[in-house]
Amino acid sequence: MSGSDLLCPHCGQPATQLVTAHGIKNRCVPCGLWSRGSKPLRDETSHRAMRARIVTRRNAHTAFDQLWKGGLMDREAAYDRLAQELGIERDACHMSQMDVETARRVPPAVKIIRASLPRSR
Repeated sequence: MSGSDLLCPHCGQPATQLVTAHGIKNRCVPCGLWSRGSKPLRDETSHRAMRARIVTRRNAHTAFDQLWKGGLMDREAAYDRLAQELGIERDACHMSQMDVETARRVPPAVKIIRASLPRSR
C-alpha cells in the first residue's frame, strides 16, 4: 500500500508519502495526520496515547513475568491471582487486552501477590 492509497479519515484526501531516516511516513498535508508505513493516519495525540499504552503494557508484563518466570508461581496460577487482585475476569487478564489504567495497576498488584506468598523473595 503506498501513501497515495491511504486516505485521511478526517478530510478524505490522499496522504503524501515521504521517505525519512526512520522509514516511510505518510502525511495528510491539510489535516496534519500522519503514520509510518501502511498504518492508519493519526494525529499527534493518538500517537502519544498509543506509545503510552505500549510502554505501560510492557511495564506490566515485566512486573508480572517475575511471578512465574522467577519460579514463585505457576503461570496459570499467577494469571488467576492477578485477575483476582485487579478485580477483573480471568479471560480479560492479559496485558494485550488491558487499557492503560488497568495495566498501570499491575505492578502494585504483583507486589501484593509477592508479599502474600509463603516464601516471598
